[in-house]
Amino acid sequence: MPFLNFAGMSKRCILFILIIFCTNTGFSETGNGEAVNNELQIVFCLDLSGSTNGLINEMRDNLWHIINQANLLSPKPLLKIGVVGFSRPSFKKENSYVKILCDLTNDFDYLSAELSKIRPTIEKGDQFVGAAIRKCVMDISWSENVNARRIIYIVGNGMVADAANEYVDACAQAVKRNIIVNSIYVVGNNKAREFAGWHRIATMGMGLNSECSIGFREDVIKEELMNNDFFEAARDYNLTCFYFN
Repeated sequence: MPFLNFAGMSKRCILFILIIFCTNTGFSETGNGEAVNNELQIVFCLDLSGSTNGLINEMRDNLWHIINQANLLSPKPLLKIGVVGFSRPSFKKENSYVKILCDLTNDFDYLSAELSKIRPTIEKGDQFVGAAIRKCVMDISWSENVNARRIIYIVGNGMVADAANEYVDACAQAVKRNIIVNSIYVVGNNKAREFAGWHRIATMGMGLNSECSIGFREDVIKEELMNNDFFEAARDYNLTCFYFN
């Protein structure tokens, strides 16, 4: 099994993704090597709150690695990918701060372009994990083919429970529709309190659970260097130099 170096993401997380590809995509073949019922549909559900700043960058940076890895499966699947974001104030309270950033598509250039529109960092965001899972299950355009492989990766941190424990019902709805829910916990300061809930999501969703860290990318600071002081200093320095050949 080939190993990919996904910059900024933990090796444990990458191994987890490869395991999912190999264990949850058991396509059959005809006698001539062609795939039978080989639809593979993957939705990444990303926590884009302040505690996971940089996660959208990780998704953008590794999108084509994931696509290429899926295309190495034998037989080659009919791959579609979608992305749902949650915990951004701009996604609006009436939507529980959840938004479909891109529905399932095999136009990966379009998907990449849509992801490029998302600001990588914010200061804060209210989180409703159950609403995010429900959005993935109920509002994504999943295939009607009963043999299609339908997989959700929910990636984030924080407490998953709310007053109604909506995530429990959302996972049950996923299982009912033959959608596997895998969870990836983004390591944070409150792992001791939070991780159990993310593990439970995978257990209830008939999936697997892992964790990752985010390589935070600092914003570039633009300094105003091109001013009179700079030019004067450069001129004074140049007067001390003798050019020759």
